Amino acid sequence: MSFSFSSLIVTIIWSTLLILTLNFLLTNETISKKIRADVLDLFSVVIVLRLFLPFEFIITHTVVSTKVLPVIYKFNDTTKLYGQILAIAWIVGFGMKMVKLFFSFKRTKRLIALSNKIKKSSLDQNVQKIIPARTNLYCLPEIRYPCTIGSFKTKIIIPTLEFSKKDFNFIIQHEIYHINNYDNLKKMFVEVLACIYWWFPPVYLYRKQVSLINELKVDAQMTKNVSPSEYISYMTCLAETYKKFKNRKIERGNLLTSNFVIREQNRLKNRLKFLSYTESSQKISQNLKLLLLITFVVSLLFVFEPSYHDESKIKGTFKLEDGQNYILEINKKYYLYSNGKNQGEIKNYKNVSETKKLPIVKIKNR
Repeated sequence: MSFSFSSLIVTIIWSTLLILTLNFLLTNETISKKIRADVLDLFSVVIVLRLFLPFEFIITHTVVSTKVLPVIYKFNDTTKLYGQILAIAWIVGFGMKMVKLFFSFKRTKRLIALSNKIKKSSLDQNVQKIIPARTNLYCLPEIRYPCTIGSFKTKIIIPTLEFSKKDFNFIIQHEIYHINNYDNLKKMFVEVLACIYWWFPPVYLYRKQVSLINELKVDAQMTKNVSPSEYISYMTCLAETYKKFKNRKIERGNLLTSNFVIREQNRLKNRLKFLSYTESSQKISQNLKLLLLITFVVSLLFVFEPSYHDESKIKGTFKLEDGQNYILEINKKYYLYSNGKNQGEIKNYKNVSETKKLPIVKIKNR
């Protein structure tokens, strides 16, 4: 496994294509009706893996470009200098993004310190049974929507206790699905990716896609095998929770939360539309998953490299062209003739594999 500029370029190209394709699947209503949430979830996993693997592997084949890439790369000292400057800028930008993310965590911790812990005994018994042992509930007016914070020692946080019993149960069950799916852990990987590829615009679109897909997957889990009335009640709860808190101004915490309601109105509409669609068949889903895995493997198979020769090392040499080429042997010395011209003596003739294939013309010493 090795990293190169070419392998990075191939990773960027494939990742851009995958992110744009995923965006099309999420926004096109005709296609969305046939795509299941688990397929979209696998799509997001393939993208995150591809971005984390900008390397050449044993299975990777190098395709040499003799015309396009050599012109683009232009190997010279100036190009090398620019490359070094860009590498330094990349590292500095990554460091600044990671520092910003760290302080975002600190702000969130300060907010949580101001929250009030809710006793599990005060909840509905059915809800108490499904809450993980290491998960605690808090009430924090400074947040806009109910959310979950943390990946392992998780906290479910709600902005107020003023929910109906049914809606409160919906909210808690929804957040528990996020915990069981390790959605915040997925978001952590995506945030690190956004720090690494801070200069790559599609990664910010991908970050939003992951948030939406996590919600679509949980919505599908919440409404699986429920009665029509429960189905409608859950959709109503989503819409009313959004309306209730959409204008609330809050202090911004970190981004690694899984929210009951996504703040952007158009993304909430996507969730409600997705809930109203009939799920695609299992066969279609399996075929799409197989296609995704094949695409991922294919993306690792090829890398493109420019045809390049170090001029200082090839000075005084020439390339054998098609024509009449042979070796002339005189007094145990070997000379290369190409199209009737003597190109000079070949030292260590027997160790030069390229000339062993040429015919030998011997001239006996008189």
